[in-house]
Amino acid sequence: MTAANMVPACFLDGPENSVFTFADLQKLPHADSFLTAEEQSFLKLIRIDKRKLEWQGGRLAAKRIISHETGKSMTALHVEYDAFHRPICGGRLISITHSNGIAAAAYAGGRLVGADLEKIKPHSAAWQKHSFFEEEIPGHTDYEAIRAWTLKEALLKALGLGLTVPLKSINISALASGGLPVFTGKALERFESLGKPCLITKTSKIGELCFSIAVEAQYA
Repeated sequence: MTAANMVPACFLDGPENSVFTFADLQKLPHADSFLTAEEQSFLKLIRIDKRKLEWQGGRLAAKRIISHETGKSMTALHVEYDAFHRPICGGRLISITHSNGIAAAAYAGGRLVGADLEKIKPHSAAWQKHSFFEEEIPGHTDYEAIRAWTLKEALLKALGLGLTVPLKSINISALASGGLPVFTGKALERFESLGKPCLITKTSKIGELCFSIAVEAQYA
């Protein structure tokens, strides 16, 4: 069974009253059913088919959530970006990710949110050493490594940094025992500038995919 066949079509509950959903890139509705005229014009400028599907899928997933939240038609909602290049839909902060034919979006009621979706597959020891601290992947399994990757990227997206900083800007080893991530460098600077938000994480394994979400706690 493929990852796409295992992906739920409904809204799912994330941490701290957040919500996330998925879109199968091989089963997208016609663009004019969920994209604005401006977005449809931009879509025509994307030359790579894979990128076209990913771009549409991310917007479909995001708009499904915000349309449900606001009651507005998806074609009345526009996805744009804030000063930190975080996606905004209908004036609401969201996070978008895609991998292996699936797109996902997450929303936390306007609070900080970051999400990442990656396929579980082998990577070299050099890649692991470059990206992670030894204690973050104690068993050195492919799942542990991808889980660590998605958690780190979700946290960095929540801070509005994404992969503009090294993955070793975060140490997530304390998460396993209920602790908090530790930030350094530019990630620490951004974390402090945002008031040191408490970020709660959750990881789900969906077929051959790993999905992680980081959400600002409702009550710090």
